[in-house]
Amino acid sequence: MIRGSVWLASALLVGACHTAGVDRATGGGGGGGGSLDAPAAGAGGADAGGAGAGGGAGGAFTVDAPADDAASCAFRAFTAARLPLDLVLLVDASGSMADPVVGGQNGESKWRLAREALLRFVRDPGSADLGVGLQFFPLLGEGSPCTNSGDCDPAFAAMTWMCQPESACIAPGGDLDTASWCSLPDGFACMAGACTLLGTCATTGQGCANVGQPCTGSTPDDVCQARPKTCQSAAIVCDAARYQTLAAAIAPLPAAALPFARLLAMRRPGGTTPMAEAAIGTLTALRDRLTAMPARRAAMVIATDGLPVGCSNQDIPTIADTLYTAAQGTPRVPTYVIGVLDAADRQLGASALGQLATAGNTRAPFILDPAQDLTQKLLDALDRIRTDALPCEYEIPADSAGAVDYGRVNVHFTGSAGAQDIPYSGGAARCDPARGGWYYDVDPAASTPHHIVACDATCNAFKNDPGGKVELRFGCKTVVIP
Repeated sequence: MIRGSVWLASALLVGACHTAGVDRATGGGGGGGGSLDAPAAGAGGADAGGAGAGGGAGGAFTVDAPADDAASCAFRAFTAARLPLDLVLLVDASGSMADPVVGGQNGESKWRLAREALLRFVRDPGSADLGVGLQFFPLLGEGSPCTNSGDCDPAFAAMTWMCQPESACIAPGGDLDTASWCSLPDGFACMAGACTLLGTCATTGQGCANVGQPCTGSTPDDVCQARPKTCQSAAIVCDAARYQTLAAAIAPLPAAALPFARLLAMRRPGGTTPMAEAAIGTLTALRDRLTAMPARRAAMVIATDGLPVGCSNQDIPTIADTLYTAAQGTPRVPTYVIGVLDAADRQLGASALGQLATAGNTRAPFILDPAQDLTQKLLDALDRIRTDALPCEYEIPADSAGAVDYGRVNVHFTGSAGAQDIPYSGGAARCDPARGGWYYDVDPAASTPHHIVACDATCNAFKNDPGGKVELRFGCKTVVIP
């Protein structure tokens, strides 16, 4: 499994350029070049040193070193540093998510099953170092943090019962997820059981109802802590700008897992599905972050059990326009789509969500049947998205020998099938659809590149070989696509 982490630059390696299957002793560095066969160059040269890797094998193509380097040349190699990824999960928390799964067991709701998958995803060691953020739609549903009633609905600020510590009617053996809301201290609307203050387990982030006591079945230090005040009844937010403030700000895993879990434990589904406003606000937040942090990459995931309803009632084509603009613009943010659809909604819903995934410049939407092991299927979809969204874009390390000679840079990949030099394509438009290749983030003849980008075919090969190693090599003439 490819981790969400970057591949950090290793210690300096010194080796030799090679022809297919033949290693050469190193000699002096070379000078610059020009055009596709030798991109615009600066100063050259490198240190002498040891041996290089062998040629490719097993389905990979092999390109001999250029004639002027066939005898010897020196190179320095760095393990490639993959640009880090931020993934924001835009999660449907509308009232329909509280519905029991049709055909499911034990009356489980879609919300509870989906929540478990989200928790497993952020706790998975494979997500380590992934930047993760969380946003709900609609905002101001039950469980949204607040300090006073005005935070829940400014139009009804006098209704002070709207913002308070969360409590529920808990019967012996009762379920926190299905318990009805009540109001302490009078137990308003508590028809069964006792009105009980709810909490969150300190280390696991699970919901609990024994504030001040150790959480059941956990370690002694996992104490049930009282929750902050939250909205117990609220208006639906229809202002896209409000969705720019994420429910859980982007932070690296695993540290972000606990606050993520606490938010999921507090939130209860309710209200309509203002997908357009949520997507506009969340994408704006992501693009603002990338503008301020250009060395990162980002993607959004929409997870929903239905089509947009409420607020502007913007239709699917309108939302698709928003996703397309974000996926094609600068900075670029693609959108993945997961649909949790009952049989009655599947045909219409899958077609509509397919339009969103296409506009977001990602694979076909993941359409999940809630009655078919929803937790595992949703986790599988998130795992696939995590791998798919990881950028095949690598930082050009600082060159201690001076300016990089862009006519003498190579991308070398060592994988399960052997080792090979990936050829330079000269730009995204010139990538070979079968053989792949690589290019610079900007044309070195016009500006100074900072990143190396793998073509789609090469990127897919890297991701399908998670044990492989990508090196950036400096000093030998660039291998190019013929």
